[in-house]
Parts: sequence; structure tokens; C-alpha cells
Amino acid sequence: MGVLTTFENMPNFPSMLFSDMFELNDFLEENGLFMTLDIGHANHVGYAADEMIFDSIKHIHIHDNFGDDDAHLPLGEGSI
Repeated sequence: MGVLTTFENMPNFPSMLFSDMFELNDFLEENGLFMTLDIGHANHVGYAADEMIFDSIKHIHIHDNFGDDDAHLPLGEGSI
């Protein structure tokens, strides 16, 4: 069918399976799986842009925030 399933990094909530983007990436690479990188979620938990590069990334969600909330603002209206 041509559908690729990916796993998205999420803000650091205790209920998440992987609250750390690096742990998620390690799991995905070990199992031949792929990531949707959400740059707003990464910014929310304090990752810098140069920390967000992984071979497992196959899709990117782009939205902005100020790092204190998952605001889903248009790019350029936050601190990214």
C-alpha cells in the first residue's frame, strides 16, 4: 500500500512510552522503524536544532512554540 508507519517524539509526559527523543531513536534504529520529528515537541523539552538529526527520521512536523507549552503556533511566531 505504500504506507510508512512512524513514531513521533512527544513532550516529556510520564505516561509516554519514550519521553526522551534519544531513547526513542535508539529503539527505532534497533528495530528498523522510523520517526516523525516534531520540532515543536523537541523545542518544548529543550532540544536544540543540531540535536534533532537522526537517520530514522522519515517525516517532519513543523510548528512553533516558546518552549514552555505545546502551542502549535505557525512557524516564526515562537522561539524556534
